[in-house]
Amino acid sequence: MRTSLLLFLLFFFMNGPAQNLIINPGFETNGVNKTNGGDCFQLNGVPGWFNPSDGSTDYFTSNPKDPMNAFGMNFFGGPCTPHSGKCFSGFIPYLSDREYREYEAGELSAPLEAGKYYEISFSIMLGPLSEFKIDQLDVFFMNEKGAHVPNSGPYPCGEFYHIDSLLGKTQLGKWLDVKLDIVAQGGEKFFVLGNLSNDKHTKAEQITSTVSPNHNYAYYYFDDASVVPLNAKPKNVREMTVVLDSTLFEPGKKLVLSTINFDLNKATLRPESYKILDQVVQQMKNKPWLKVEIDGHTDLTGKQDANQKLSEARAKSVADYLISKGIPEYRITTKGYGSSRPVGADDAKNRRVEFIFHE
Repeated sequence: MRTSLLLFLLFFFMNGPAQNLIINPGFETNGVNKTNGGDCFQLNGVPGWFNPSDGSTDYFTSNPKDPMNAFGMNFFGGPCTPHSGKCFSGFIPYLSDREYREYEAGELSAPLEAGKYYEISFSIMLGPLSEFKIDQLDVFFMNEKGAHVPNSGPYPCGEFYHIDSLLGKTQLGKWLDVKLDIVAQGGEKFFVLGNLSNDKHTKAEQITSTVSPNHNYAYYYFDDASVVPLNAKPKNVREMTVVLDSTLFEPGKKLVLSTINFDLNKATLRPESYKILDQVVQQMKNKPWLKVEIDGHTDLTGKQDANQKLSEARAKSVADYLISKGIPEYRITTKGYGSSRPVGADDAKNRRVEFIFHE
């Protein structure tokens, strides 16, 4: 009997429900909330959550008569009950007449581990007073909390997970469960969820049957977020969308990419690296006078001599790819630094390729 019990407990702890890394995932711990010049309570002050922009991301309880619901729910979203529990949040990811964004941002109890798989899930509801719905949302992970940004456009980030095909799934006043599986880069401790595309690249649909016309926005309620580690590689791993900042392609600027992948201990580029390198190619074609030095770096494992040769070969492999796509060889030089210039203790960040631009 005792042996059976011990085996059961061992099986449970090894295979039981994985720990949700999001702090206060359902907003149930209220904390001290701040108001924004009215009765609408804001996300700032809710433990584990914060507002990363100047927008007014809202915070609600299940009681429609609660003062904290008076403005945000009644004016923007419309009647709503939480997906579970008593508390939830709401935000505007799209306005039809100008660039405007609000975001849901939270903190993890522990950083993600490089190369490990995680399931991200959350529930959203299109507010009953919305006049628009959009086809996409995005999740952006970061190692540090980041600076507070304006609400006049998409959150400034270069790497995120894109969630599309939502138009046919979202309905007014009905909760939708969203899930995606990712592989971590390593060190991610905070996340931002919202619409990370500008209006030109946002697919929006007007809802003609809305009960409250002339509300020129899409308003989404948000609840029960989750980030849990997976024990095995899932069938469908969401590929990271990488959008390079075009302002870095100027003389004196440096572009650092730790998302260019090679075969283990080799200089062979992996196919998932092609998309981001194609963006480098396009930017250099847009500026035919621009030249680049490509520097290869390895992590701290292994011998320095071997790392030096590997970093040189990987830099050359990247250069060869650019040349194969039409960038003249005379515009490119390469260097390798092995493991002599680490940026920290994180191997995933030390394994990187740097592009230094000059005339």
